Parts: sequence; structure tokens; C-alpha cells
Amino acid sequence: MKKTLIVRFNRLDGKKAELVFANPRDDITPAEIHELVEKITSKKFFIISGMPLVSLDIAFVRTVEDEAIVG
Repeated sequence: MKKTLIVRFNRLDGKKAELVFANPRDDITPAEIHELVEKITSKKFFIISGMPLVSLDIAFVRTVEDEAIVG
């Protein structure tokens, strides 16, 4: 099973942007996500197409399971 943490942000222009982290810890907490978001938005760490990330839209873990058909 493959897991990714997806943190979706609102940009200043109203569009969305995502940061994707492979293999997140199983015990990651909402407080840790909020701390990350606060650091990224307050420092304007990422500028996407000239637009800073301004707030959290949603954060979630996506789990994908590969199932071989042949091989």
C-alpha cells in the first residue's frame, strides 16, 4: 500500500495548490499539519504562478493499493 499526505492550500488568487508528501508517519496529528501550514503561509515559502499560499483548504492521507493482474 502506498500512502501520501496531501495538503491543499488556497492561493491568493482563489485557486488551489497542493503539496504532496510520500510515506507520511501514521501518527501525524492535525496540530502538526496546522503548524506546517502556518509556517508555509506566514513566510510565503511557496509562490505558485506569482501567487502565495494563504490558507489551508484540506489535508488528507491518500492510500493506494496496487494489485498485480499479470506477473
